[in-house]
Amino acid sequence: MGTFKNYQLQIISIFEIIEFALFSTFYFFFIQSVKFKRFIVIVSSVNLILDLVLFFSQRLHFDFWATLSTAVIIVVYSIAFFTEQVNSPVILAIYQSYDFWIVVGCIVYIMGTFLLFLYTSDLKDKDNSPLWVINITFEIIKNICFSIGFLVAGNNNKHNILARNFDDTNLS
Repeated sequence: MGTFKNYQLQIISIFEIIEFALFSTFYFFFIQSVKFKRFIVIVSSVNLILDLVLFFSQRLHFDFWATLSTAVIIVVYSIAFFTEQVNSPVILAIYQSYDFWIVVGCIVYIMGTFLLFLYTSDLKDKDNSPLWVINITFEIIKNICFSIGFLVAGNNNKHNILARNFDDTNLS
């Protein structure tokens, strides 16, 4: 972030807000329960408003509460997703669905970097900190999980197309 060093904290805050909004959107579409979808909309709206208030309050340091609330909320969403999947009547291995891999990527990244961000929030020069290798490692793991999810979704889509093309039950 060499040329944007003066705006580094604002860029990180904006990234965090967008990241939370996208994760919440994914969970909204992955979870089937109408009650929990309402819960997601309410909690996400409140958290985004609080994040925006913290962002515009011109704090000069990375905010502990924004990171904490985001991590806790994503963990709650993940637990609800896994609970719903376990209780689902569909007899399919959970790891064969793309949404499983997206949720695993989200939770691994959020929980893997949570303590790192809290620990490094008071460091003076984050760019040169050797701890950022941990962030990069969890970013790579998240991207691998997302890639597996995309591959699984592509394979499921191919199987659905093949099944539709060779369905002989609707012969005229």
